[in-house]
Amino acid sequence: MYVISQITNDKSIPYELAEDLRNQSWVDAVSPETYAFCVVKGEPVVVRGIESDGFLAIDQGTVISGSVGDEFLLAGARLSSRIDLNIGDRVLLTGSTQPTLEEMEVTATYESSGPSNDEILIPLNRSWGITPVGRGHVIAMRVRVDSYATLKTFLNGTEIPLVLGDGTTSVVLNSEERFDARLATLLFQHPELGGERGVAHTSLFVQQAGNSVQVVIWGFLVLNSSLIVLGIVAVLAKAVVEKRSDLGILSAIGATRLQITRMLVIDLLVLAIPAVLAGVLLGYVLASLLGAGDVIVLFGYAILPPFNLLLLLELAIVGLLLTVVLGTVIYHLISREKPLEMISGTVTEEARVTLEEVLSD
Repeated sequence: MYVISQITNDKSIPYELAEDLRNQSWVDAVSPETYAFCVVKGEPVVVRGIESDGFLAIDQGTVISGSVGDEFLLAGARLSSRIDLNIGDRVLLTGSTQPTLEEMEVTATYESSGPSNDEILIPLNRSWGITPVGRGHVIAMRVRVDSYATLKTFLNGTEIPLVLGDGTTSVVLNSEERFDARLATLLFQHPELGGERGVAHTSLFVQQAGNSVQVVIWGFLVLNSSLIVLGIVAVLAKAVVEKRSDLGILSAIGATRLQITRMLVIDLLVLAIPAVLAGVLLGYVLASLLGAGDVIVLFGYAILPPFNLLLLLELAIVGLLLTVVLGTVIYHLISREKPLEMISGTVTEEARVTLEEVLSD
């Protein structure tokens, strides 16, 4: 699936491009779309204008209740649950950049694994009244094809300035203008709010807000990491100090520091492996509960925690290594004492002998 989007605020994509793409045998599905900011029941909501057949073929979600006809309003399942939006409710949609009202009735509830689960979906022709692109234009198109090269060649032949993206990279076609790849510039470009360079005010807002969120997240990560390290050090220091006398006895009967270190590492792993696994499992459960309850909402979208098996494995390995390294360091600090001092738990002070006393003896 590839995304075709406009480059700047004043260059919307003509709807006719969607018709031309549908007539190509190598195109599986096309979804022309518009986007607008609205407020529903006091909550910020993104309203997406779509053509139901193409959108459902691309998005691969499910209409879980109600029906989709010529006139429809699909409410995302997570959004419906969060703001108590039910089939039959009347919704008043306002223009995000111009004074327009659209009153519509919720006809169905839609569930998807993507962002549309937090959005309101309405017919494309009804969305033109509340979006700034104007009738006969769209902000983006999602296209499913087998060949990226064929799609790119076809779009080059249209001579329409646009951006083609595959989810990781984007390329500007039929234009020498610089493309601003920020989220809001892709989705929410308003000519009325544009500056000299055509960068939307909304784009700047979302970018600055995103930067602020990143600062907060990194702050929490640094704080949590510091607390984790200090907690591990405290627990390990207590565990190693409690074995101080045992380590002293082993040292007194001839055990080398390498042998004692090996024994200590085994003991630390026996303690650390269950603890790390329990911590990862507890984190997974808590994150799942937060996601299921839509506890974290940003810009109208519920933030669901992504789970990556490789990441969880890396966290477990880092936790084990940190435990072993810190425990070993603490032991080597203690092992500088003499075996008798380690056994008794006290430091023996040697009597000071003067040079005269040594010579007299």
